[in-house]
Amino acid sequence: MFRLIRSTNILKRSFTTSRIVQNAVPAAETKQTTTTPVTIESSCKAGTPLNLKIFKKGDEPVAKEDSEYPEWLWTMIDPKNNLDNIKNENFLRWRRIKLQKENNKIIRNNNFLSKI
Repeated sequence: MFRLIRSTNILKRSFTTSRIVQNAVPAAETKQTTTTPVTIESSCKAGTPLNLKIFKKGDEPVAKEDSEYPEWLWTMIDPKNNLDNIKNENFLRWRRIKLQKENNKIIRNNNFLSKI
């Protein structure tokens, strides 16, 4: 996600990312014939309050153990893999998503250039 910061008539870009903890084999070691599965771990420990309470009644949601979450949840982390699955299942939906992303990029670029 890009943010534009305006200070003293100078535009600066700052780039923010969220980290995903992955235990993967480095690229140099993947040339072997055997493949090791990638295990993905959650970023917070079990029992940590998640600050997602939206109702006045009830308790604050807390994080669970990784094994308590459904398997499909961990596949949602990798957007490239998710888009590949969509492409294989429904090509027209995949194409529509790609066009929306391209259009959003063009609009952001035009908005950025119009502020200069």
